Amino acid sequence: ERGVILQEIAREQENFAGLCVKIALEARFKGHPYGRRVLGTRETVGKICKSDLLAFHKARFTAENSVVYVTANYDPTEIEKKIRKALAHVRIQRGGDKERLPTARGALGAGERVFLRAPSKETYFALVYPCPGLLSRSTPAVDAFSAILGETSGSILERWRLDKGLVNAIYSHSHSALLGGALIVTGSTPPEKAFLALDSLSSCLQEALTKPVSEAELAVVREDSHTSLLRVEETAQGIASRRAHELLIGRPDFIAGYLRRLSALKPDDIKILAQSRMQRKGPVLAVVGSEELGKGDQSQFFRQHIFVTREEPRVKRFDVDGAVIFHCQDKSHPTVAVVLDFKGGLERETVENNGVHALLARLWLCGARGQSARLLRKQFASIAASVDTQAGMSHVSASLDTPAGNLLLGMSLLAQCILEPNLAEQDFRREADYLCDVVKSRQDNPVSLLVREAVASLFQNDPYGLDPAGSPKFLKNATQEDVRKALEALLDRKTLTIAVVGDVDPLETVGFFASMVPSGTGATAKDMTNTTSGVKMNVGGAFSQSHIALIWKGVSKYDTRRLSLNVVATTLDMMSGPLFRSLRDEAGIAYSVGASNVCLDRGGYFLIRASVRSGQEEKALWLMRRTIEELLEGKQDGMMNLATGKRSLAGAYAVAFQKKLAIASWMAQNHGTFLGADGFIGIGERILGLEERRILEDGAQILSSEPNIVVLEPHEVLNAQGSV
Repeated sequence: ERGVILQEIAREQENFAGLCVKIALEARFKGHPYGRRVLGTRETVGKICKSDLLAFHKARFTAENSVVYVTANYDPTEIEKKIRKALAHVRIQRGGDKERLPTARGALGAGERVFLRAPSKETYFALVYPCPGLLSRSTPAVDAFSAILGETSGSILERWRLDKGLVNAIYSHSHSALLGGALIVTGSTPPEKAFLALDSLSSCLQEALTKPVSEAELAVVREDSHTSLLRVEETAQGIASRRAHELLIGRPDFIAGYLRRLSALKPDDIKILAQSRMQRKGPVLAVVGSEELGKGDQSQFFRQHIFVTREEPRVKRFDVDGAVIFHCQDKSHPTVAVVLDFKGGLERETVENNGVHALLARLWLCGARGQSARLLRKQFASIAASVDTQAGMSHVSASLDTPAGNLLLGMSLLAQCILEPNLAEQDFRREADYLCDVVKSRQDNPVSLLVREAVASLFQNDPYGLDPAGSPKFLKNATQEDVRKALEALLDRKTLTIAVVGDVDPLETVGFFASMVPSGTGATAKDMTNTTSGVKMNVGGAFSQSHIALIWKGVSKYDTRRLSLNVVATTLDMMSGPLFRSLRDEAGIAYSVGASNVCLDRGGYFLIRASVRSGQEEKALWLMRRTIEELLEGKQDGMMNLATGKRSLAGAYAVAFQKKLAIASWMAQNHGTFLGADGFIGIGERILGLEERRILEDGAQILSSEPNIVVLEPHEVLNAQGSV
């Protein structure tokens, strides 16, 4: 276990964005235990011995430090008897904490600047403002301000990013612990823009800390926060975890009190409780990059949670001028989610125009009909609407989430973005440069690079093998005419699907958009995918560990084997699954594993991966293959693993479909498949009803073939092997 933890510590050094935040939090909580690394350091982990573990266990794992909370539809007295019987042989030392930790004072580390030189392609930064602890009455105000600042669509930081074009990504989040908290603003920027970006960001944050928030912004945050907090209690496990946590911190009604304070928040409360508190204390700034900066491193009301048996929703279909509209009548919340989905994306691109759809999707939200992106975002924010666009491998889509009463206005604004984008030169160049930076920064994320290389090896002669972010060669030379041609080919109402979830009349609120889209002939994609199998690639890089992927040709979303492969992927992806158990728990050579099954319009792929200690690549490959073979043999352990995988996948769907936007996306993407637009209804039961033998047969048909193998290795290892 010591070796595995040391690998995980080494892996932290490759995640520059996460490392930057850790360094900033260490400075914020300087002198307090919260300022230490959760994993420890190589020095501390190397010194820990068995007696240290036993002493820690004896001091901390005590009756007074423990809570057992059970949520079940059984007699409580019977449950208590079973628990006492199960724990009868466990010796639990009595006694509470003798050491009482102090509260992390708000001024610790304030104003400190930390720079860490690292071989990263991007410059990463994190600003951390001291905030009160979890139990403070001002915590809901801090959380709300953080959401308005940089967590929601159209946030202050997102508008600043679009306006200035100095950073590639930026967001904020609040970090609340029992004895102290922080508000974190983090992002990345090209090295040559780092100083200007931080200087401009400082002005933006100063303005945000002095400017009042609007009631519309606060209303969106209240609704989202209320929904996400209550969603945890949709499952018995969620209820038990939350209640146990409340008992451990000594506040049995903590969540109820938090929601009451959140629902009662006024814009002035945020000004007084959050902004003014942070304005008085300078933030910690941490920067991670390959170069110095260059200049002076200087809900409407509280609602008690009630379990309600909802009516099973039904999906209706409407055909409007060749387009298709699907509507799910959902009255659970007074909001509406809409997805506008066009056939297209990567599968209709070539090497010559790779990235044109990703660029178009970003430009959709950069101004329309002569209006700037900033003004457009303000209009969306004024109606409490969140909007997003996405270019996928088989589609290009836009989504809208807004209160039901504002849907028509929100759709009118979104229609302008899609049909009449500005495509202004400054926006065009900025977004093209951003996508180039996305491709370049992939070198800083070995797992992302690994998946990209694996997919490219499988689809060598197919558009699916192109880079989803685009080709830098095309992006650097792309013209507005290239994007206009792509837009003209994409806008075809015969390939348009509109999915609406909410208590509205779909024809009155979104039907007009279908009539506004022209009926074109558009570009078409191939019927089948071209794949290459049996390839092995070794790629060198500035990695501290090795990263391995096995990828097989998969199935399309229309193939009935899709659900079986999803179960197999979930089983292999679980931390308690056979892949993790084989490579980490038993062999001790891997610190991260994963699996995924991706089903597209014309095909798909199945991938497993592992990040392992350098020099253990061949052993890891053998173990990965053996794990697949043993799972497909259908022995008792494999059957039990699949049963657990089914439950995990069904649970994941249940959580996802608590959001209307997830339901709308499902309807848009699956209406032509064997699952259907209404397939989200009862999907959990369908998965749980799959027979393990059927899953194994479907899995064997795909995974018995020879996969492609991609290995990312440190340069020195690759050179020693003489590989090309």
